[in-house]
Amino acid sequence: MSRRAFTLIELLVVIAIIAILIAILLPALGKARSSGRQVKCASTVRDTAQLTAAFGSQHQGRAPVAGYLNTYSLATNFNDKGFPWIPTWDDSGKKRPLPFFAALGVFAGADIETSTKEIVRTQIGVGGMNSFLAKLQRCPDDQTFDFAATDAATQNKQLAITLTPVESSYAGANGIREMTSYMFNEYVLGQLKYSPDKKIYRHLGKLDRVQFPSKVFYIADGEPKSDRWITVWDFVEVKGDNLYNYNDAYDKSGLMQQFDQKRHNKVMNTAYVDGHVQGHVLSREVLKGILINDF
Repeated sequence: MSRRAFTLIELLVVIAIIAILIAILLPALGKARSSGRQVKCASTVRDTAQLTAAFGSQHQGRAPVAGYLNTYSLATNFNDKGFPWIPTWDDSGKKRPLPFFAALGVFAGADIETSTKEIVRTQIGVGGMNSFLAKLQRCPDDQTFDFAATDAATQNKQLAITLTPVESSYAGANGIREMTSYMFNEYVLGQLKYSPDKKIYRHLGKLDRVQFPSKVFYIADGEPKSDRWITVWDFVEVKGDNLYNYNDAYDKSGLMQQFDQKRHNKVMNTAYVDGHVQGHVLSREVLKGILINDF
């Protein structure tokens, strides 16, 4: 029995069909993988939200501080009166507050060494990372994240402006910035401020002062646009303001916008004060519905 072989044209047609099918399927597979990473990221954000809520329930509604500490709060208050709800690192008998995720890790009983600033810096992602913190601080879809980064440019790209006093610089001698894939809402998680003229201390970490906790966010996917700003900082003093207005004010000031999400199909995983986590495909209307404060 004679066998008919494929002609060259038939082989080329088959190869072309296979190539077309691959071209069609690859983007779908890529989106499926990205969606899987988004789900994993949302789970990570949810774990942070649950830990923060548990921390607050044991500390009179206060969360760890995520935002810079100014000179007054450190020099006049922290070492003298203390903020007993904030876990600290201790260097030569001088206690300083731990960054947000490290504070949650200590609260959760993770094996985190806090004896010196340099040891803490290593464990939060500068030249290494504590395994517990790695799960909280990193979005699996964040391609800029590098546990072993040692060069300043890479470190600064990934370091939040967390718990850094403004004395001398944002990498002040008494502060520690942490490597993270997420941005904080300082209106909620705070700054510790002291006004010497009015004798007023302001801690913006009181979760229970939020009136509509299902609408006010406190942590979300983010990427620093410089070596300083990853937090949504105390930039506008308008009650009930939202991310769209904040972004607009930021842009008009000549600063770079923080909300142009590129990870996992352009979805921004967002944790709200009431503890729920939602993935948002960013748009003007979506940003208008995410409040940064209501107090």
